[in-house]
Amino acid sequence: MRLLNSAPFKQPLSNRAMATKVGQGKLKDYILRTCDQSGDKAHTNLFGKPVEGLRRILGRNIIEKLFEDYGGSIESLTPHIKTLVASSGAYLRINKDEKQPLAGGSPTMPQRRLFVFIPKAKAPNPAIAKDFDEFREKVKKAFQQASPPEGGEVEIIDTDHSPNEILLISVNFWFELRFMLPMLKLRERYENLLRRNEIESVHQVHLENHRLPIKGLLRRPGIGELPSLYPAEYTDDDFIIYMLLGSVIGYVLPEENARGIKTLQYARRDEDGMAQIGSSLVDFDTLDLVVASKRMQMTTFKAMKDDLDQRLKESYHHIDQKKVLLDKLEGLIKAKFIECGRANSNPAFLTFRAKAEDVRNLINQA
Repeated sequence: MRLLNSAPFKQPLSNRAMATKVGQGKLKDYILRTCDQSGDKAHTNLFGKPVEGLRRILGRNIIEKLFEDYGGSIESLTPHIKTLVASSGAYLRINKDEKQPLAGGSPTMPQRRLFVFIPKAKAPNPAIAKDFDEFREKVKKAFQQASPPEGGEVEIIDTDHSPNEILLISVNFWFELRFMLPMLKLRERYENLLRRNEIESVHQVHLENHRLPIKGLLRRPGIGELPSLYPAEYTDDDFIIYMLLGSVIGYVLPEENARGIKTLQYARRDEDGMAQIGSSLVDFDTLDLVVASKRMQMTTFKAMKDDLDQRLKESYHHIDQKKVLLDKLEGLIKAKFIECGRANSNPAFLTFRAKAEDVRNLINQA
């Protein structure tokens, strides 16, 4: 009030007169300014010289505070550092079952790093400078030796920023989008759409429902002719091997389709070749086993592989049963030999025979 009375008025004002001449905003400004000035003066008077038992509370260096609280001992602090690092995983969830890239020399996906920003610090008292510096180095080493929850390296960074905190940043990088766990559900929805109507869905999914032609691709082959969004779990050799095995077991047989054309068709069948209840026919639109294997969809292959592996396991333990399959396999090899002009050096025959040997191994191991 004395400050207000010292303002440029002609004479001292009463409280009533002051209320009429000084607005609420101006009065508030005067009060805040006076409080700030008084606070600065009181702080200067208190800390102008050392005071026993008084230390700063705000703005302290975290290393200095840890050194003080733990008496310079890293042993009692280490368990807390391990707990902190263990809870510092990245928010992004990774599908650990996703297939790694097939390219040789490619780093494992994803790569992980934990960055620990530790503020630089000086000893508050020169007499303890050596112990203080050793303590800070031990803190850095404790973070480096702690194990992040998802693995990866720990990188320590000295910083001048934010001396009152140790900052941990966990990063996942170098990975394809399919490694993100939320993408697993999207993949299932995508593949389910393709399985419902493969020929129609290929255009709907890849051409935004415009039904436009794809350059170099007929409508009829469908999704099997397009590159997969995901790495292959099986190679072309696996497709050929199980197509041959399906033929000798009797699941892949030539049969007239709905158009009256004889083609290779797959189904779970009994000994007479009749398809079992619940097993739908898959038409490969060819009589050539190798060509049929190239036209087979991944979903069909997986179903065929499971069926044939189970049939081998359940029905072909005895050597006589295996001999029946091996004789049929030998018949396929000779038929291919004749088809290739009885030329033992024919590349197509040599490839076919090599895959037939893989089938022979499967049968013998059953």
